[in-house]
Amino acid sequence: MVHSYVESTNSLFGVATEEDRGRQLTEDCPPPPKRSKLFANYTRASSAPTPTSLQQITKYLEMADIEDNCLSFWQRNQATLDKLYAPAMRALSVPASSSAVERVFSHGGIIMRPHRARMSDKLLSNLIFLKCNSDW
Repeated sequence: MVHSYVESTNSLFGVATEEDRGRQLTEDCPPPPKRSKLFANYTRASSAPTPTSLQQITKYLEMADIEDNCLSFWQRNQATLDKLYAPAMRALSVPASSSAVERVFSHGGIIMRPHRARMSDKLLSNLIFLKCNSDW
């Protein structure tokens, strides 16, 4: 039982058994192909410098067209403005529902009660912000 387990494991991982080694010595088989080295597929980066975010912002400001649809503009220029694409998609995305806004108003209603009528608008704003952005 153990022998069959060892042989099946060895065959699964390509380890040669004693019988296989003896057969290889008697038969003229070509050697197994060489394994690729760790960095064999590594290629050096191109010598052309990648544009920085500031350079891409300058390029965006030069090429921005006012009459163009913003989403189609970013789809067309995704490759040339790659450092700006992800922030633009995040900024241009719209939440699918108004549940987040409803939650904020609900927290505001819980915090602003009649016995807290003298609370300033700045304090109320800060309390709602802290309540809605806490992790727990």
